[in-house]
Amino acid sequence: MDKQTLTSIERSTGTLYEGHSTTPSINHISKGLDYAKLGDTGSGIKTITSKLKTLGFLTTTKTTFDDSVKTAVGKFQKQNGLTVDYTVGQVTYAVLLYPSTDNWLSNGRVKLTSGMLARCGFNCTLLLPTFVSKMNLAMNNYGINTKVKVRHFLTQVCAETSNGYGILEGGYKAGDGVYNGNTLRSYSPFGGAGFLHLTHSATYKKFGAKMGDTKIYNPEKYAMQHVATAYSDKSAGWFWRDEGKIDSKVDWTGSVDTIGTEVTRIITGSPNPATKWANERKKYYNIICGVLL
Repeated sequence: MDKQTLTSIERSTGTLYEGHSTTPSINHISKGLDYAKLGDTGSGIKTITSKLKTLGFLTTTKTTFDDSVKTAVGKFQKQNGLTVDYTVGQVTYAVLLYPSTDNWLSNGRVKLTSGMLARCGFNCTLLLPTFVSKMNLAMNNYGINTKVKVRHFLTQVCAETSNGYGILEGGYKAGDGVYNGNTLRSYSPFGGAGFLHLTHSATYKKFGAKMGDTKIYNPEKYAMQHVATAYSDKSAGWFWRDEGKIDSKVDWTGSVDTIGTEVTRIITGSPNPATKWANERKKYYNIICGVLL
């Protein structure tokens, strides 16, 4: 990326992360580019304390993150099952912005907020407004519209994306087909992309034909980034309903472990899905169930 391209991007994003500011902006906090801590000042702190006051954790709005704010933040984090670190980063702010988890499923329509997803364990990319919207679209457009299906879908997304960090697999660097400096395993360059990490050339080509978009598989070295940014929701919904046929193959009246094992088998192709479910993915499921009642 050259300076001209970066400058163009920063017209819409603002200056990208340069280290913590003692006057952090809400815009940067909400995007995961900064955080608020003890001693910080400014309009961002006023916004945060206003929300804490509305929720009953403070009696006055302040422009300085003092000891009383620190205490209030800690109480808010503890009450909402967040890591108690007494700072306001992206996750804590998302929950402050959307503290309620009521009415997330109504008349077969899912409506999750960034705050709900944050409490479910998501952060980073998947808390950005664009991807929160896409998450809802994936479920509402592809029949993931019962509590049990939503919980299992989010469990797999949380696991595949490492809690929302990666809609591209691991350390893939767009355009060079490598993974953390090494060849992207045997299926390079068609590595995991999107909410459920679409993988392998044959799957990319099937999905590309379905969407009528050849850029999904050609040129190969940009396929992952195209799916991740343009089709994160549709790739997941298509695999869930059509390619993997999870919606129709799974007995949704079964036990949590039976469902979880079968969904994990289809998503990962693991030869031992019961172990993978029990040792890796069930922990996500339990957290999500504690939030999305």
